[in-house]
Amino acid sequence: MLYQRAKQVDFSRDLPADIQSAYLRNTVQVQFEQYYVRASDRTEPTFDSLTSWCSAHCAQVFSATKWASHAAHFRFYLEDDLQRFESYLTQSVAHAAGSVV
Repeated sequence: MLYQRAKQVDFSRDLPADIQSAYLRNTVQVQFEQYYVRASDRTEPTFDSLTSWCSAHCAQVFSATKWASHAAHFRFYLEDDLQRFESYLTQSVAHAAGSVV
Protein backbone atom coordinates (compact mmCIF):
# COMPACT_ATOMS: atom_id res chain seq x y z
CA MET A 1 0.00 0.00 0.00
CA LEU A 2 1.23 3.47 -0.86
CA TYR A 3 -0.02 6.59 0.82
CA GLN A 4 0.83 10.24 1.11
CA ARG A 5 -0.30 12.66 3.76
CA ALA A 6 -2.85 15.00 2.21
CA LYS A 7 -2.04 18.61 2.93
CA GLN A 8 -4.66 20.10 0.66
CA VAL A 9 -7.99 20.77 2.33
CA ASP A 10 -11.20 22.39 1.17
CA PHE A 11 -11.98 25.85 2.49
CA SER A 12 -15.35 25.23 4.09
CA ARG A 13 -17.33 26.06 7.19
CA ASP A 14 -16.34 22.74 8.72
CA LEU A 15 -12.73 23.82 9.17
CA PRO A 16 -11.55 24.68 12.68
CA ALA A 17 -11.48 28.40 13.41
CA ASP A 18 -7.67 28.55 13.72
CA ILE A 19 -7.23 27.16 10.20
CA GLN A 20 -9.86 29.52 8.78
CA SER A 21 -8.24 32.56 10.36
CA ALA A 22 -4.77 31.48 9.17
CA TYR A 23 -6.15 31.00 5.66
CA LEU A 24 -7.61 34.50 5.72
CA ARG A 25 -4.22 35.94 6.71
CA ASN A 26 -2.19 33.82 4.29
CA THR A 27 -4.01 33.97 0.97
CA VAL A 28 -2.53 34.55 -2.48
CA GLN A 29 -4.67 35.19 -5.53
CA VAL A 30 -3.08 33.88 -8.72
CA GLN A 31 -4.23 35.03 -12.11
CA PHE A 32 -3.15 32.97 -15.10
CA GLU A 33 -2.39 35.03 -18.18
CA GLN A 34 -1.75 32.16 -20.57
CA TYR A 35 -4.92 30.13 -19.99
CA TYR A 36 -5.83 30.55 -23.66
CA VAL A 37 -2.41 29.36 -24.93
CA ARG A 38 -1.84 25.72 -25.92
CA ALA A 39 -0.32 23.72 -23.08
CA SER A 40 2.85 23.04 -25.06
CA ASP A 41 3.44 26.80 -25.56
CA ARG A 42 2.83 27.97 -21.98
CA THR A 43 5.71 29.40 -20.00
CA GLU A 44 3.85 30.01 -16.73
CA PRO A 45 2.87 27.31 -14.25
CA THR A 46 -0.65 25.89 -14.39
CA PHE A 47 -3.11 25.53 -11.52
CA ASP A 48 -2.36 21.80 -11.36
CA SER A 49 1.41 22.31 -11.29
CA LEU A 50 1.11 24.93 -8.53
CA THR A 51 -1.11 22.61 -6.51
CA SER A 52 1.42 19.80 -6.99
CA TRP A 53 4.22 22.12 -5.89
CA CYS A 54 2.27 22.97 -2.73
CA SER A 55 1.67 19.27 -2.00
CA ALA A 56 5.39 18.58 -2.28
CA HIS A 57 6.76 21.65 -0.47
CA CYS A 58 4.26 22.82 2.16
CA ALA A 59 4.89 21.81 5.76
CA GLN A 60 1.23 22.14 6.78
CA VAL A 61 -2.24 22.20 5.26
CA PHE A 62 -3.16 24.46 2.37
CA SER A 63 -6.15 25.11 0.16
CA ALA A 64 -6.20 25.68 -3.59
CA THR A 65 -9.44 26.91 -5.14
CA LYS A 66 -9.85 27.72 -8.80
CA TRP A 67 -12.68 30.25 -8.91
CA ALA A 68 -12.46 31.17 -12.62
CA SER A 69 -10.83 29.70 -15.70
CA HIS A 70 -7.91 32.07 -15.23
CA ALA A 71 -7.81 32.73 -11.47
CA ALA A 72 -7.29 30.85 -8.23
CA HIS A 73 -6.81 31.37 -4.50
CA PHE A 74 -4.03 29.58 -2.64
CA ARG A 75 -4.39 29.65 1.14
CA PHE A 76 -1.80 28.48 3.65
CA TYR A 77 -1.91 27.61 7.32
CA LEU A 78 1.73 28.57 7.89
CA GLU A 79 3.17 31.92 6.87
CA ASP A 80 6.43 30.13 5.98
CA ASP A 81 4.56 28.06 3.39
CA LEU A 82 3.07 31.25 1.98
CA GLN A 83 6.51 32.86 1.73
CA ARG A 84 8.02 29.82 -0.03
CA PHE A 85 5.08 29.79 -2.46
CA GLU A 86 5.49 33.50 -3.22
CA SER A 87 9.21 32.96 -3.78
CA TYR A 88 8.45 30.11 -6.16
CA LEU A 89 5.93 32.30 -8.02
CA THR A 90 8.50 35.10 -8.31
CA GLN A 91 11.06 32.70 -9.77
CA SER A 92 8.47 31.25 -12.16
CA VAL A 93 7.41 34.69 -13.42
CA ALA A 94 11.05 35.72 -13.91
CA HIS A 95 11.74 32.50 -15.81
CA ALA A 96 8.62 32.94 -17.96
CA ALA A 97 9.56 36.54 -18.75
CA GLY A 98 13.05 35.44 -19.76
CA SER A 99 11.76 32.76 -22.11
CA VAL A 100 9.35 35.13 -23.87
CA VAL A 101 12.11 37.49 -25.00
